[in-house]
Amino acid sequence: MTEQDKKMLQIGIFMGLAAVVGLGYWWFIWVRNEEDNQRNIQTAVTNDIKALDKELSEITLAEQQRTEIEQKAELVEQACSRLPSTPDAAGFLNNLVDILRQSGVVNRFVNKGEPVEYASYTEIPWHVRGVGQYFEFGSFINMVELNPNRFMRVKSLKVSNDPALPGYHPLEVEIGTFMFNE
Repeated sequence: MTEQDKKMLQIGIFMGLAAVVGLGYWWFIWVRNEEDNQRNIQTAVTNDIKALDKELSEITLAEQQRTEIEQKAELVEQACSRLPSTPDAAGFLNNLVDILRQSGVVNRFVNKGEPVEYASYTEIPWHVRGVGQYFEFGSFINMVELNPNRFMRVKSLKVSNDPALPGYHPLEVEIGTFMFNE
């Protein structure tokens, strides 16, 4: 081997080593860094997919419960319509007149009591005196308690006897009506 061949071999080996070192540097600095970046991106995307899957399952569950939620919303709306935000004495009296007419109880006296305020609602008591037969009282009380237009309840009930009216009995009822406090 000649001197020139040796120099060419040395230059070739040096160039080969330089290329190997350059490739190693490129691999460890650029490619490995890019692999780590891709792994981090893949982990982030996987976590996002898990979060979206969880949200999707919640949406699917809500969709399955849609009819139940709509029914509950309808009940809340109905309850709100039965509980006004004002005393609405005229509305109560109109309901009372309808109930008295349908039940057959004859009204003698109606008086509004002092409102009692609670945290989220106010109770408005009404004192009603009337005359009727026992079956009419039952019908009257049932219509008060189950009134579809306004929330009312019977707080007290007193039935007495009047010898001058056989078969008809004086009735004293305290009815509580309610309104929302705003």
